[in-house]
Amino acid sequence: MSRFFDKFPLVQYTINRQLYSEYDIATNLLFRIGIIKEVMENNIDAYYLYAVLDGDRPEIIAEQVYGDAEAHWIILYANNIYDPYYDWPMDSRTFDKYITDKYGSIAWAQTNYHHYEKVITRENPAAQVTVVTSFEVNDKKLTNDVLSLIDYEIDYNIGEPVFIGASYGDNTYSGTIMAWSNSNGYIVLANTTGTAKSYDFLIGANSAANGTVVATTVPSVPMDAYNTLVDTTDYASYEVGGSTVREIISRNRVTYYDYELELNESKRLIKIIQPQYYNQIVSELNNLTGRRVMYRRP
Repeated sequence: MSRFFDKFPLVQYTINRQLYSEYDIATNLLFRIGIIKEVMENNIDAYYLYAVLDGDRPEIIAEQVYGDAEAHWIILYANNIYDPYYDWPMDSRTFDKYITDKYGSIAWAQTNYHHYEKVITRENPAAQVTVVTSFEVNDKKLTNDVLSLIDYEIDYNIGEPVFIGASYGDNTYSGTIMAWSNSNGYIVLANTTGTAKSYDFLIGANSAANGTVVATTVPSVPMDAYNTLVDTTDYASYEVGGSTVREIISRNRVTYYDYELELNESKRLIKIIQPQYYNQIVSELNNLTGRRVMYRRP
C-alpha cells in the first residue's frame, strides 16, 4: 500500500454488495484534496493534456512527472478516476482479453452490431472544412414491414399510403411508405395493418406505382440502417455566407468491438498537474491528515 494511502481515512465497505451485515475495512478513495480541485478549476496553465500510451500506468506517469511512483493518486484525482483498472485505458492485450471474456470471442464482437447511427457530413470545399456528426438510433425497430417486390413499377412517394385490395378503403393490408429502392424492389412501410402474402398486388394510393409481393420481412434494425435501401441515402446543397455547403446523410453500423474500442480510446486523453504543484499538494495532505508524508522535490 502506498505511503500516501496509509494516511487516507478508512471506511466499512461491502465488497459483494449483497451481505450488508458483513463489511471489510477499505481505504476511502473518495477522500479528496482541495488544492487539486482549485488548481484544475482556476488555472488552466496548471495542467497539461497527455495521451496515455499502451503500457502506461498511473505509477509510471507519476514517476516520470513527479519523480515519485507513489504519487499516482494525484493523477487519478486530477481526472476523477475512481477505479484505476476499469476507468484507465486498457492496453491492446488487456483489451482483447476483456472483449473475449465479455462477448465470447473477438470475431463475434467484430461481426455483431451494438447500435446504428445516422451520419450527417457537411462539406465546405471553399473553406476546406468537413464536419461529421453522428446520431445514435436507439430504437431497434422504426418500421413494421419490409416488402420485396417483383414485376414492380416503383415511383412511390415517401409518406404515401399503399394497400392490397379492391380499394384503399377496402383493403386486406395497408401501410405508409418510409423508404423504397427502385434498384432491388425493396419497400419499407410503417403503421401497417393486416397481412401481406406472396403474390399479393401492392398499389400506391396516390400514384400509379405497383408491384407483386414476393416476401414480407419484419426488420430487426432501424429503417435508417437498413443497408439494402441505397436510394434512401441522400444529399443536399445550400449556401452559407456565400459558400456552397454539401450535406450528405448516410448510415453506419457500429460493432460491439468498435463500440468498446471507441469507449476505451476516449479515456486516453488525461490531465497532468504541473510538477511545481506537487509539493503544495503533499503539504495539504499532511495538514488534512495530521501525519507527515515526506515528499521528493521534482
